[in-house]
Amino acid sequence: KLKCPHCNYVAKYRRTLKRHLLIHTGVRSFSCDICGKLFTRREHVKRHSLV
Repeated sequence: KLKCPHCNYVAKYRRTLKRHLLIHTGVRSFSCDICGKLFTRREHVKRHSLV
């Protein structure tokens, strides 16, 4: 099990922990083409676009 150094989150896989760490870093690499809003994950942009 992989523990987050910033909170009590525990991940089973390294890629899951890496994705979780974006919450703490504030890095938002994905943006909406229409309004420019920034997101940490591509799937969040897709969900935003459906609204």
